[in-house]
Amino acid sequence: MGRFRIVGSVVLVCIGMAFGLPSSAAATTTQMIVPVFPPSYPDACTDDTVFVTGAMHMTAISSGTKVEVQTNWQDTSGVGLPSRTTYQPNDANHFYILSVPKGQVTIGLRDSFELVSLDKNSNLLVHELLSITFFNGAPTDVRMQGGATCSGPTPP
Repeated sequence: MGRFRIVGSVVLVCIGMAFGLPSSAAATTTQMIVPVFPPSYPDACTDDTVFVTGAMHMTAISSGTKVEVQTNWQDTSGVGLPSRTTYQPNDANHFYILSVPKGQVTIGLRDSFELVSLDKNSNLLVHELLSITFFNGAPTDVRMQGGATCSGPTPP
């Protein structure tokens, strides 16, 4: 599944919330700032391994039969090895679980990830969408779109 790298505990919490929420549940919002994890990412455009430091902002919203987790990186920076190129990493993803009608659950993830080189190297751009619908526990519809591209040439 490419670069989809949601922390397992977040997924399990969201799934638990989706199955446990009655349709009349009040809306709740939770926010937190956590360190970027994992700390390194391969850049297929430059063959660097980019080590990222900084924090991401996570917002979890639950309402009725829907749970959403939105993640945006803030104040992050990266250094590629072996090149020592500096990068501005960006990531924004939107994860949701929707339980409607009874017995049907849709899980979706939209991810936009970028390793933007701060010199003349190409940039790694990953834009992906994954959606899976389950009915009575069995997957009935799976959709995947997008992938990775390199933007701009890397000098020889």
